[in-house]
Amino acid sequence: MTATKRTYDRLAILYDLDDAMFFGLKQMWRKKIIDDLNVEKGQFILDIATGTGRAAKILSKRAEHAQIVAIDFSKSMMDIARIRNWNRDNIAFILCDAAHLPFKDGIFDAASCMCGMDTVDDPGGVISEATRVLKKKKRFGMMYFRKPKGWVKYIFAPLMKYYNIVWKTGYVDLSTIIAGQPLTIIKNRDLILADALVVEKK
Repeated sequence: MTATKRTYDRLAILYDLDDAMFFGLKQMWRKKIIDDLNVEKGQFILDIATGTGRAAKILSKRAEHAQIVAIDFSKSMMDIARIRNWNRDNIAFILCDAAHLPFKDGIFDAASCMCGMDTVDDPGGVISEATRVLKKKKRFGMMYFRKPKGWVKYIFAPLMKYYNIVWKTGYVDLSTIIAGQPLTIIKNRDLILADALVVEKK
C-alpha cells in the first residue's frame, strides 16, 4: 500500500472540505470539462480517481441512460462516493489501480479524471491506460494542479503547501506524456491554480 493510498483511506471523510475551500469553483470546473467531453445518451463512460464521486454524479446526469464506471484505489473514498450517489443506478464502482485498468481495449466513449493526475503514482501509466480503453475519436478530460506562476505562487503558497503535505499532490506536466500517446489536444483551460485538459484519441 502506497503512502498516498494510506492518506486517502485515512482522511476520506475530510476530502469534501476541499470543495468548500474553493467556494464551489472546483465543481464549476468539473462541469465545464465534462461539457467538453460531448457525452451523449447511452454511452459507456469511465471516471478515473472518482474520489467521493462528484464528477461521476455530474456524468450520470449529463448523459441519459449512460453507464458510468467510477474507479478509485481508496475504499474509504469510494464508500463516500456510493453514499453520495445512492440514488444513481447508472454508476458502477470498481476498486482498482488506474495505471492497470481491468478493461478491454477501446470500449469507453469518454473518460474523465478530475483532481487525480497530480496524486497518482504513475501519471504516464494512467494516461496510457485511459488511451487504451477509449474508442477512437473519443475524449479524455483531466483537471490537475500545475506549478503556480507569477503572483499566484505568492498568494496561494500556503494553500498549495497544504495540498502537498495533506493530500500528497505533486505538480505535473502532462505535455510530454501526451506527446507519446495517440492523442490530440482539443482544449486547454488555464484555471490559475490548475489546468484543465481535454484530449481526443486519434
